[in-house]
Amino acid sequence: SCDSLAISGGKYYVTSGTARIYTPGKSALAPGYSYYNIRRGKEMEDYTDQPIFAELSTDTVIVKQASVKAVLTKNGKDTIYYSFNSAIAAAQQCTANDNATLKLMKNRTVPSNEGYITLSSGTFTLDLNGDTISNFYSQTILVSGANLTITDSSEGQTGTIKNLGAHAVNAQSGSLIITGGTFIGSGGYSIYNDEERMNITLLSGSYNGGIHYHANSTLNLPNVAMFDTEGNEIALEYTEYVDLDYNCYRTEKPFTVNPYYTVGDVKGKLTKVDNKYFADKLTLVDGMPFSSEYDFTAAETEYSRTMTTKWGTICLPFDVTVSSVTDKTEEGYQPFNFYYVDDINDDVMTLSKETQKVSAGTGMILRHDGTGGEVSIKETNVEVSSNAACASNATDLWGTFTGKTINMGYYIANDKFWNAANREEGAVVPPYRAYVAGSGWAAAKGISILDPEEGTTGVTTVTADKTDADAWYTLDGVKLGAKPNKAGIYIHGGKKVVVK
Repeated sequence: SCDSLAISGGKYYVTSGTARIYTPGKSALAPGYSYYNIRRGKEMEDYTDQPIFAELSTDTVIVKQASVKAVLTKNGKDTIYYSFNSAIAAAQQCTANDNATLKLMKNRTVPSNEGYITLSSGTFTLDLNGDTISNFYSQTILVSGANLTITDSSEGQTGTIKNLGAHAVNAQSGSLIITGGTFIGSGGYSIYNDEERMNITLLSGSYNGGIHYHANSTLNLPNVAMFDTEGNEIALEYTEYVDLDYNCYRTEKPFTVNPYYTVGDVKGKLTKVDNKYFADKLTLVDGMPFSSEYDFTAAETEYSRTMTTKWGTICLPFDVTVSSVTDKTEEGYQPFNFYYVDDINDDVMTLSKETQKVSAGTGMILRHDGTGGEVSIKETNVEVSSNAACASNATDLWGTFTGKTINMGYYIANDKFWNAANREEGAVVPPYRAYVAGSGWAAAKGISILDPEEGTTGVTTVTADKTDADAWYTLDGVKLGAKPNKAGIYIHGGKKVVVK
């Protein structure tokens, strides 16, 4: 029996044969102490069910203060563990009411005699804290009944679970939530599941071995998406395993889980750093709505559209430097001018010119020196707004990033603003345009624009909006003679229609 042993020091070696320490049933070490192999400079596991062998006859084992392997926090109270296995065992006794987090304090390589880490009970968070859990066989962690959340609180986000021969995490029962970390499955998947009714939620993380899960399990991606190394959203492959009598969804591609913005149906990758969000490039496609849950910084932004009339409206989710706006048809050509609405009086809109910068989300009047052109706007390192567009100056000129149908107010078409109330189905305002809200002006049918560049009103009598339900229009409100043959987005019957 070793009931009375509590070793806290000493050097243990042999001159021939193989040195070993054998204490069956319990540890011979005093609390907080550990065995160290001097030659390898490595702390050794304190096994209680088998001998600890020094690898060579010349090896020497010493006992000294152990390193902290993990800290278990339950309802704000910390408990230090010098044994990883003891820490894992304690975490599996925690319930949801304990608000438990097990934080790693040291890298861990699963010994070959243990096989892998099995989590069969408990509700807790495993915080990798920048450390690595490694294994070479089968899987590194098997979730088999536990409700596990994996995160990484380290500043450098270096926390990793890896397996050099198979799966990093094998999730079979219970639940798995991942909010951070890197998962390496060399020879297997980063996340693997082949049992029904497993609930897997990914909120963040990097997965170099892909993912595989049973078709009757659930993968949740709340407000996030899976992106490949090129920044494109990954589509999971549906696979039927006839011999195994089950189906799955999977991808073997490396991916990351990130928040995103959308342009139309296409998701763009956002990267979160220090609670701020970043994108490599934002390309707005005219007619395709933009939305984002977050404000973010874009290294590059680009927007272009064909303008077939002299007057138009514009509203973009990022600041625009007026001097950078050009016509794509001629390099360096800058025929576009931006205006705020000063006032609307007696059915006439008066304007004031902006020559420096247009703020994100500001509805503006856009003027071409001729009768239209190719608007090209490019900016670098700008803040992109997720907020709804704001009013321009003190007037009610509102912009939209997503497009909308208005039943009251005024929309632009054929170089004038027309009363939406005169249309049975309202008026379609495409994305990245602006409209006049409200109905407090005397204009029963429309509002003319006073051209500040010509020095004359340029106002003609507004008779009626010549739109009808059967006609086709460009997104700028220009009526076409028939259904267009050119692919694009048009307005027909009061709705946006895609012509292919």
